[in-house]
Amino acid sequence: MIKTLIYESGAVREGKPEEIAKPGVIGWVNFENPSEQELAQAAGLSKLEVQELRDNLGRTQGAVTKNYEQYTLLVFRSALRGEREAYTQPFVILISKKQKDFITLHRYPSTSMERIRNYLPQRLASIFAKGPTMLLYVLLDEFIESYRVALAAVEDVVEEVEEAVITGTSRDVVLKQVLAIKKALVFYRKDLAANREMISSIEKEYAENLDRGLLSKFRLHYADLAALYDSVSIYHDVLSTVIEVHLSIVSNNLNQTMKKMTSWGAIILVPSLIAGIYGMNFAHLPLSDSITGFWILLGLMAGSVLGLVRCFKKRDWI
Repeated sequence: MIKTLIYESGAVREGKPEEIAKPGVIGWVNFENPSEQELAQAAGLSKLEVQELRDNLGRTQGAVTKNYEQYTLLVFRSALRGEREAYTQPFVILISKKQKDFITLHRYPSTSMERIRNYLPQRLASIFAKGPTMLLYVLLDEFIESYRVALAAVEDVVEEVEEAVITGTSRDVVLKQVLAIKKALVFYRKDLAANREMISSIEKEYAENLDRGLLSKFRLHYADLAALYDSVSIYHDVLSTVIEVHLSIVSNNLNQTMKKMTSWGAIILVPSLIAGIYGMNFAHLPLSDSITGFWILLGLMAGSVLGLVRCFKKRDWI
């Protein structure tokens, strides 16, 4: 799907991709989940090979900065959150040498893009008026916000897992949840580190086709990414602690169960031992010929049971 915004005569309107070639306009062409035909169209606009664009849209493509003859290519890993998992996607950004064309490509729908499109017309026009570098700054700001939203959702899940571990509810799914979140955090941390290096390369003027007068603003993005990276590390450590607490609780519960089983086994053992001895086929056994012998042995067995039950209860074993 292709959407185009054209800034002309102080206003932003929807247009067609080929309009970005018109003099005096600033155009933003966005390719969402581009087909092969649309990739070829994007390659034609940017003067890049289709394979180059396809590779940069690959699932494993990291954040990079590249300069070509007509365009500067930037890849930023943007956070996404599906129904069951959190993940990231590569977002390809192309800025022309003339600093008038802005082309973006991505595989999955982006809430960051929708938020920008929903800006008030005056605000959107003021951003376009400052050129593609300002567009890049605003887009990266929205991408960083998407990480904040994703981490807020992770924080909610972490709190739910902590409560489940402490209260003992739904422990059968705790480890599965924790491992899924930790996996997402590993990807977040890796991608945030790569994004931070990409922002650093912009600050150091490695991206040739950007407005040098606006590069200092990207320092704020670098600081935000560093803070998000630290937050991800904290959540990762918290989840590691949750796993340790969960395993400790499981181990303690197992120990309690074994104590109870051992205690009841000991309680049953003593009367069984007495009954077993007096069940042997010997001619002479103490008290076997006594009229009261049966009651004495029965009392001995009951007394041993009561004594052991009292002893184990005192130690909180049963």
